[in-house]
Amino acid sequence: APFVKTMRDIAVNLARTNGSVTSDDLREMAAQFALAPEHPNSWGAIFSGKCWRVIGHQPSIWKGNHGRELKVWAYVAC
Repeated sequence: APFVKTMRDIAVNLARTNGSVTSDDLREMAAQFALAPEHPNSWGAIFSGKCWRVIGHQPSIWKGNHGRELKVWAYVAC
């Protein structure tokens, strides 16, 4: 899906630049570029694969997430 590919590319760039990335970071970028998934499950597909490692957790800042815990992801060589 184009949305997942685009957001995964953004996630890799953010992780390489900042050392980590969360779905909140990606939601902010998607809002800036007016990108939206066809299905809400598309968000989870962004971090699938062996190149991503969970390095921590933090509460979401997005109101609709009600402070749920997010994974903090690092992109690793694969």
